[in-house]
Amino acid sequence: MTSAAASAPAPTGSAAASGTPASKGKELAKLSYFYGPGFADMVRLARTVLDNIREDLAITATTTRRWIRNQCDAGGWIRTILAWLIVAAEFLYWMSTAVAQLFAGATFCLFMLLPQMVLFCILEAVMLLFGAIVAGLDSIVTHVRHISYVCESCHARFTLPVYVCADCGAKHCVLKPNRYGALRHVCTCGKKLSSTVLRPSRAKLEAICPNCWESGIETPLTNAVNRTIVIPVVGGESSGKTALITAFTTDLINTRSAARGLTATPDGVDKQTMYATMSADYTSGTVAKTATQQNAANASAFSMSFFLSGPKLNPERRIQLVDIAGETFVNNAENEQQLQYRDADALVLVIDPMSLPAARSRFGASLDAGDSGTISSARAEDVLTALNNNLRAAAQLDRHGRLDMPIAVVLSKMDESQHLLDRFGDPAVSAMKGLDAQRYGDWFDDMDFLCRQYLYDMDMGDIVDSITQTFPNNRFFAVSAIGHTAGDGRGFKPKYVDDVIDWILRHKDPSLADALGARRFSNAKLPIVEPAVGLYDTMFARTSVASETNAAI
Repeated sequence: MTSAAASAPAPTGSAAASGTPASKGKELAKLSYFYGPGFADMVRLARTVLDNIREDLAITATTTRRWIRNQCDAGGWIRTILAWLIVAAEFLYWMSTAVAQLFAGATFCLFMLLPQMVLFCILEAVMLLFGAIVAGLDSIVTHVRHISYVCESCHARFTLPVYVCADCGAKHCVLKPNRYGALRHVCTCGKKLSSTVLRPSRAKLEAICPNCWESGIETPLTNAVNRTIVIPVVGGESSGKTALITAFTTDLINTRSAARGLTATPDGVDKQTMYATMSADYTSGTVAKTATQQNAANASAFSMSFFLSGPKLNPERRIQLVDIAGETFVNNAENEQQLQYRDADALVLVIDPMSLPAARSRFGASLDAGDSGTISSARAEDVLTALNNNLRAAAQLDRHGRLDMPIAVVLSKMDESQHLLDRFGDPAVSAMKGLDAQRYGDWFDDMDFLCRQYLYDMDMGDIVDSITQTFPNNRFFAVSAIGHTAGDGRGFKPKYVDDVIDWILRHKDPSLADALGARRFSNAKLPIVEPAVGLYDTMFARTSVASETNAAI
C-alpha cells in the first residue's frame, strides 16, 4: 500500500486536543428534567406549602400571647382574673375557629399539592420507563446490527465515539440514552444532539476516536454509525499484500458494487487519494511497495477503508483492510500496539510460494527476470512467528491457544511459473477433479488441499499444522492479484482475489455477502484429504501436471 496515509499519528502521541483533561469522561450536557430537576421542583413546592402552614401557626401563637400580655399589663388582680376568664372564653372560641380555618387552609394547600405530586410521579414513572426502553432498544440495535467503528489511527474498535458539538466544540463522551436525555442531549451551549442510533441524525454528528482522545489526539471519524469489518492483511515484504488489497478494492468500488446496486465510497479525503493511486496502479499493472514508516510519531500500519451502502445494508458497511510494511511486521518493529489483531473480524495471511527455499531450488529457473526480482525475502517461518507474537500481545486466545476468527491463507503470484500452476493452480484443480469426480470436484475445496499439499512438499508442513491449530476456521487459496508479471504494460487481471474476501464475508457478515453476490463455499471439513510429503506425486503420477512439474526437478 502506498504511503498516502503516512501522516496518521500513532495513538501514543502528545498532540494538543481541545477540551481539558479534566473534562474527559464528563458529559457536557444539561441534565434531563426527569432525572433530577423535576424532583427538585416537587421538593421545593412541598417545602413552600409546609412553610406557609408553619407561618400561619406562628402568627396565631404570637397574636394570642400579645393579647394576654396587654390585658395583664392593665393592672389589678381582679381585672387580671376577669381578663383571664374572658381571654379563656374568647380564646376557646377563637382557637376553635382558628384551628378550623387552619385545618381548612392546610387541607386546601395539601389537596392542591397532592394532585401535582401524583401527576408528576406518574409522568416521572412514564418518562423513566420510556428512557429505559429507548436505552434497551439502542443497546439491542447496536448489538444485533454489530454497529461499531474502528479507528484509522489506533485501530481500536468501539461502539460509542466522542461526539463534538458543532456550535461550541464541547466533547460529549456518553452521548447515549441516559439521565441527560433519552432521544437527545442538550449541550451546555443549548444545541440539541441526537443521543441514540435509532435516530438517523446521529450519523451526521461530528465524532472523534475515544481511544486516541485519551492520548491527547483528535482523530476524526466519518459516519460513526456503521458496521466496520476489519481484515488485517499480513505477510512478508513483496509477498503480494498490497497487490491483493489494490485488486479487491479497485474492482469492488469501480465495478462490483455498482453491478449489485450498491454505492462504494472511500472513507475520507486521505482514502480518496489512496484510492486514486490504487486505480492508477490497477490500470498500469504495477503496485508500489508499502512504505516503512520511519517517523516513530506516526502509525506503522496503514489501512484502506471504504463504505458500502444500499437498500439492504442497514447500517451501512465499512470495510477496513489493514496493511503494514513486511519488514516492519516481520521484525515486530511497529510504532504502536497493533490493536487491529484484537478487534479484527478475520485475517489474511499472504505467502509468496517462491519465497520457500525448496521452491526456489526446484522451480526458480523457470521464472523470468521480472518475476524473479520480486520474490519475497521473508522466511515463511518468520512471518508466522511475527503473526503469533502480535496475536499473543493483542488478541484473546482461548485456553488452548486458539482464535475463533477466520483466516484465509493466500499463496500469491500463482501464475509466475507454470510449475506453480501445475501444483495448485487451475491445471492442478482440474486434474484433481479428473482423478475421482465423486470424491473431488468442488473447485475451492480441491484448491485448499493443493495449497496445503504444496507447503508440505516444500518442507513447510509445520506452518500448515500451526495455522490449523491456532485457527480452527481456516481455508487456503491460490491467487494471482495482478494476473501477469508486474510492469509489463498491462493492467490488473486479478484471479480469485474476490473469493478470498467473499469467504470471510460469508462467515462474518452474510447480509453483506448476499448484497455483493459473494460466492458460496461448501461446508466440507477441510482439508478434504490430509496432506503428506510426497502425496502429490502419488496422486498425480498419471496426469499431465505431474510430468510438467517433475521435469523441473
